[in-house]
Amino acid sequence: MAGNHAGLLMYPYPWQQSQWELLCSQHQAGKLSHAYLLKGVAGLGKYSFSRAFAGFLLCQHPEKLSACGKCKDCQLNQTGNHPDLKVLETEEKSKVIKIDQVREVINFANKTAQQGGYRIIIVHPAEALNINAANALLKCLEEPGEKTVIMLVSEQQNTMLATINSRCQQLPFSVPKAETILEWLSGLVDEDEQNLRLLLSLAEGQPLTSLKFANDKILSVRSRLIEEIGGVTKGQASPVDIAQRWMDQDLSQLLGWVSGWLADVIRMQQTGDVALMKNPDMAGMARYIASKASPSALHKLLDWVNSQRALAQGAANFNKQLLLEDLLIRWLHLTLG
Repeated sequence: MAGNHAGLLMYPYPWQQSQWELLCSQHQAGKLSHAYLLKGVAGLGKYSFSRAFAGFLLCQHPEKLSACGKCKDCQLNQTGNHPDLKVLETEEKSKVIKIDQVREVINFANKTAQQGGYRIIIVHPAEALNINAANALLKCLEEPGEKTVIMLVSEQQNTMLATINSRCQQLPFSVPKAETILEWLSGLVDEDEQNLRLLLSLAEGQPLTSLKFANDKILSVRSRLIEEIGGVTKGQASPVDIAQRWMDQDLSQLLGWVSGWLADVIRMQQTGDVALMKNPDMAGMARYIASKASPSALHKLLDWVNSQRALAQGAANFNKQLLLEDLLIRWLHLTLG
């Protein structure tokens, strides 16, 4: 089944069929769980799945295994105004879901469904619940009320309270096979297979992240960055000037790319096999640096880049300009001996 990309999905993505069929079969048998934990890495569409299944449960006239998209309930759902659906998310400028928000959900769960069917609560992302909110949600999970379904969506299940985990039916989502994603992507973006595979590699196999990268024209951005760091490598561009040009880049993503480039240089140095590279768009540069740099210098820089990326993903404050200058000077020194 294909998704409706104009608004909320009415159907699961192609790689979500088994999870969809499981919940639909439980629904048909009258054995839906009161709580599900949709878990897996980012970029798999778990939240979209939860909204699509909520739409299916709320629909007045479901067609086979999907919502009809035409009835009053479907229209309310599409506009985000269905009275029997509550989505619990972080509020603007907040990284956590607070206890007051959960109390609203508990009140919602204790009321009769306005449309006479299910009441559905979606918590996204579930790991954003602070400790007080998580403890408050436990009561709702233990006594959810009749015809209430709670779906928690999580990328970091291990950070959640064990008591919440234990009260939910686990619904895992895994990274799908590359061919499944490539077939799906090819119908949505105008890129050749080589570029689609590169997008998928950059997205670590995550289909929705791959699509976002394609829509953001990330390959053209990347091509420019590779050209510019190539200028630094050859001594034709100043690290300070290039650092200034890189100031608009997402630091964590950029350091992740540099880490991948260094790992490919190390592979090239060890094997000489371009086919083993995960970044074929920089094969020429990798071959050149591999012929000049010492293995110890490569590993030392790779460790440094990975440590800086870990700090960038945390709460550390950086002078971004100085960090980028430091990175590019270290990169230049790889080939200076």
